[in-house]
Amino acid sequence: EIVVDPGEEIEPEVVVNEFTTAALDFENGMVDKIPTTTWNSTGTAQVQNTNKIFGNNSFETKALGDSLYTDSNILTGSSTPFTIEFYALVRNNASVSNFFNGYALLSQNRGGGDSDQHLLVQDKKSYLYRGSNGGSNPFPIQRGYKTLNYNEIYKYTLTYDGASLRLFINDELDIVVGTNNGW
Repeated sequence: EIVVDPGEEIEPEVVVNEFTTAALDFENGMVDKIPTTTWNSTGTAQVQNTNKIFGNNSFETKALGDSLYTDSNILTGSSTPFTIEFYALVRNNASVSNFFNGYALLSQNRGGGDSDQHLLVQDKKSYLYRGSNGGSNPFPIQRGYKTLNYNEIYKYTLTYDGASLRLFINDELDIVVGTNNGW
């Protein structure tokens, strides 16, 4: 049994098994524990050792256009089940003029337009957006129920079982979307 002092954070273990396609904890920069998965950053985003959430390093974005991305095929798409899990700290509320100016936590670009998909935070709520992907099975915007506090760390888990996409925040279900297209 692990005993933790009140207020002490325990760094989660990055688990690698035969189903893992990416495992990035930033302790070795942007070197993934799966050697075939390569990560890059854009803008002013960087691995740094200040404002870290866990361990010695974390990845921080500061400006519009900052991102962490991979060209590796870490998700096979279609009906293949998956789980994506990460921790994020959103510092404060942005002054936004439209939906896509929220804080993007996870995105997938499938050629732009209605094929893009996003998990984002805006106005203290999580949102899943998915374009029509060529007209099949769209779910334009799904808003979560949990009210988030800025400047707090949250654990995000996005799962897909072949029939439904589920977003959990701190292990509590927040959004369910029925779809046969995965992420």
